Parts: sequence; C-alpha cells; structure tokens
Amino acid sequence: MIFRNCLSILFLLLIFQEKEIHAQSVPKGVSQEVENALLQATHFMNESMYDSAQYVITRTLTQTDHTISSKELYYLRCYESEIMYYNALFEQGLNVALHSMDLAKELHDDLMFGNSHNFVGLFLMNLERAREAIPHFLEANRLIPPDVNDEFMSRQYHATGNLGECYLKLNMPDSAIFYSLLSGEDAAMLNRERGLALAQANIAEAFLLKEDYPKATSIATQGYEAIKASSHRDVVQVFCMVLMRIYEKKSLPDSINYWMNIGLVENENPLNTDLSRVGFIQKCIDVEINQGKTEVALSLLRNLNSLQQTLHSKQQSQRISVLKDYYEQNNKLALSKQLTEIQKNELKLRTAIMFALAAVAILLVVLIFIFRKNSRQKQHIAAFKHKEELQIAAQELELKSLKERLEALFSERNRIASDLHDDIGAALSSIRIYSGAAQKHFHNNPEESEKLIQRINESSTGMMDRMSDIVWSINPKNDNGQSLLMRMKSFASEVLGSLDVKVNYKIDEAFESLKPSTLVRRNIYLIFKEAINNISKYSKATEVDVDIKLRNDKLYIHIEDNGVGFFVVEAINGNGLNNMNHRAEAIGGTFHISSHIGKGTELDFTLPLTKISDVNN
Repeated sequence: MIFRNCLSILFLLLIFQEKEIHAQSVPKGVSQEVENALLQATHFMNESMYDSAQYVITRTLTQTDHTISSKELYYLRCYESEIMYYNALFEQGLNVALHSMDLAKELHDDLMFGNSHNFVGLFLMNLERAREAIPHFLEANRLIPPDVNDEFMSRQYHATGNLGECYLKLNMPDSAIFYSLLSGEDAAMLNRERGLALAQANIAEAFLLKEDYPKATSIATQGYEAIKASSHRDVVQVFCMVLMRIYEKKSLPDSINYWMNIGLVENENPLNTDLSRVGFIQKCIDVEINQGKTEVALSLLRNLNSLQQTLHSKQQSQRISVLKDYYEQNNKLALSKQLTEIQKNELKLRTAIMFALAAVAILLVVLIFIFRKNSRQKQHIAAFKHKEELQIAAQELELKSLKERLEALFSERNRIASDLHDDIGAALSSIRIYSGAAQKHFHNNPEESEKLIQRINESSTGMMDRMSDIVWSINPKNDNGQSLLMRMKSFASEVLGSLDVKVNYKIDEAFESLKPSTLVRRNIYLIFKEAINNISKYSKATEVDVDIKLRNDKLYIHIEDNGVGFFVVEAINGNGLNNMNHRAEAIGGTFHISSHIGKGTELDFTLPLTKISDVNN
C-alpha cells in the first residue's frame, strides 16, 4: 500500500516537472520600504544569492527611515533565519528564529507562531537535536492552517516533511514514510515542485533503511529525473547522495562513482547551497573510506576543511553583524524617543504662540510676555538639539569602540580556532582515516595495518603535545614570568634529560615578576621550544647554557650549546629558523643565530619591555 502511494506521488511529480514559479504576494500591513526589501530579498533567494539577500535584510533593519513595527520585524527576522539556514549558519539561525517566536507571541498570531515553531525545529534538527525538534514540528503542523495565502509563511507540508526527515535521522523508517507521504500529497496539490521532490527523497531513504533496495532505487531514480533540470540544485544533490548510498549497499563501485561525480559537479554550481555542499562531501568521504580509497578520502577531506573554514569565517562575520544590528537598533530606539519628546515640546510652543496672537489686540503686555517665553523656549530647544547631537556622537564612538573590541576578541578566538582546526582537526581527521584504513587492511595486509597504526600513534602523540601547548597558552593563570619559566624548564628537562645533556640556567629574578600577554608568552615559549628541539635532534651537545636577563628596558634570552655546530647560511631557509624569526617579529622582537662547525651554536632573542604586556602587540 505504501509503495502504491509512493508511485502515485511520482506520477504527480512527473505532471509538475515544469519550473516552480510563485507570484509573491507581499504581507498586508507593511510599509513600502519593507515591502521593497522583502521582494528584493525574494529575488536574490530565487537566484540562490543568499549573501545578497542577507545584505538587503540587514540594510533594512539598520537604515530604515521609519520605526519598524513588530509585524514588519517578524517578517524580516523570519526571512533572515531562512537565509541563515541555506548558508548553514544553524546556531545563529536558531537564535533569530527564537526571537521571531517571541514577536509572534507579542502579536498573538497563531500562523506566525506556527511558522516560528517550524524554523526552530528545522535548526534543532540540523544541530543533531532531532528529538527536541519533533515537538516544534508537531506544534507547527497544528497551528498552520491548510489554506495559507501568505507566501512568506511556512505551509503545513513543510512541517510534515520536516517531521519525516526527523524520523529518518532517528532511524524510524515507517514513521518517516508516513509523514513524507502526507507532505508529498500536500505539495503536489499546491504544485510545489521542491516540496514534492524532498518528500520523494525522504521516502527513498526510508526504504533504504528498510533494506528494500529495489523500491529505494526506483523512487530515487524517478525523483532525480523529475528534478534534475530545475533550479533546486541542492535537491538534485540530495538524490545523488541517496543513490550513492543505495549502490554502496549493493556493492556496485562503478555506480557509486557515477552518482558521486554527478554530485561533485553540483558543488561547483552557484545555485547550490553551502549546507548541501558540506553534507555531500562528508558522505563522499565516508563512502571512499568504506571502499578503502584512503588517498581519495584525504583529498576530499582537504576540500571539506577549506569549505568549513570559509563557513567559519562567514559565521564570525554574521555574529559581528548580529551584535552590530542589536546595538544600532537600541540606539535608534533611544533617538526615536528623544525626537518624540522634542516634537511634543514644539507642539506645545506652537499652541502657546497661537493663543498669544489671538490676544495681541487686547493686551500688548501679554504679547511681550509670550515673545520672551518663545525666545527662551527656542533657546532651550537649541540647547536640547545640541545636547542630542553630542549624545549621538558619543553613541557612535561607543559603538565604534565596541566593534573594535569585538573584532579584537573574535581575532583571538579565530586564532585559537585556527590552531585547533589546523593542528588538532587535521590530526583527528588523519587518525580517523588511518584507523578506517587499518581496519580495512587488518586481515589481508597486516604489515600495512601496522604502518597505519604507527602513523596513528605519531599523530596522537603530536596532537596531545600541541593541545597541551594551546591549553597552557590560553589559561590566564599562566600570564606571568614564573609560569613561563617553569614551562620552559620542564620542557628542556623532558627533552634533554633523556639524552644526558646538562642544562645550566642563569635567570634574572625580575623575569619572574613580569606579566606577559598571552600572545607574547606563547611566542617566547615556542621560540625556546624550537631551539631545544633543534639542540636535541642535531647538535650532539653535552651541555646547554640558558641566560635570561632584563637590561636597558629590554628582555634578553641567550641559548648556547657546545655541540657540533652547522652552516647557518645553508639552514637559514629552513622551517625551524623561519618560524622562530617570524614569532619574534610577530611580538615586536628580534632574533639572531650564529654557529660554527665544531664550536656549537648561539641563539639570541631580544624584546622591548614595552611589548611584554601590550594586549595587541
């Protein structure tokens, strides 16, 4: 019976193959400015130009000449959350959707409330919180009537289809088929090509979970044929993903590669979404690992890391934009109240003048009195306007200062995130791929498995070392010279102690009382760490002298060994020396190294004390 219903929806899908075109009817009760913004954003959304649509919404929120009503703000926020969904900005989108839910409560509008429930559920589902999302979709299905005329609101089939996808994520295929069938029938009746295609994709995936591969293949193939010429490239990619998984279950590598290649081509299509691109590459990586194609999986992983880094930057920009929007809205509200008060005062003044003119023939004294009062009132208004201008200037300076502080904060967070992403993320990804490959070759190629396990061990050891450095560098308790010195001594003892290399320290007591910033402390430690590593690996030294002193408003660090030495000119372009030099320059210091064959090596690092506690350096 279920399969017969699926075939009936497929028939409807074939009928409505033509491109889905809907005339956008602007919501009633909104200003001409907001109406124009919604129509312009709709145009960009239809062209998959989501960043342009976001710019239109943000500009309207911050630069409109009139006070935005709660209803207008609701429509703008809902459109903003939809844009964030297609840009895969789920956390920010959830916050905006929750804000729109508060506005719907304020307006006492069930349709708006149901629409917000659908968006909240959508973001929770994509944040891997499917069970939390289900009550929101059920409430949306209850509140949204079947005959919605507002094109800017969710339809019942949206909430029903999202329920089907939730049950897919929870591995409940029968429930997924039930709700997807309901969604597909409603979408077909409304001639909604995209909604109908997504319902078909969910049904095909549900049959895949039930291991009914013939039905899954038939539904997915026909759905792909019906949607492949449309503008919905992300839905086309969904069908590629489903078919790829089906043929993976059937163990047909040629068919897997065929649908994978079609989907990867869609990644370059400008009409596609970031959400779809990320999800498809992740699935391709899993499929390639299962097929034992480790190198191909690594190549795809690099593409995924690049795309995710772009999304991360977009998220940071979006966070700054949301905060800026918040403060600008508050400032505009305060200014609006001040202007209203001024207008009230001016109205009172005009009334007084009218009464004075009416009585001018009766009593000249009254006229003189009114004239003086008028003069004083104008002076008061002029003073008030001057005060208002000063307040506006102060608020603009405060907003600029806040933006600079936020940008500095996000810069530091981005640096830490970049370290975690580049070092720890890369190591974890390598471990994941090598472990998958080792498991694949465990029985048929033990020697290859042993090599891969050795790589896993090396990656995890390096990752733990880098993680320790990052945790130590961001802990504010370590922002002192004493903690830095202990860390340096501990590392030197750990590395050189096992080689029976004696380390002599000559430390100025004033060094321990310094309060270096996080960036300065981190770079001094990494320069010292690189130097000790080089001594342990190449110098063959038996003794190392470390001299740290403060002289003439500068910090001097001198490291000398009695090793075999090397030709500095030949090694000057190496990564180690370049890294130390770049780290010294990054905090305003200087770095010099000298060495002679048979006479050991000397390293000198100098940093002005004015740079020690400078937050931004």
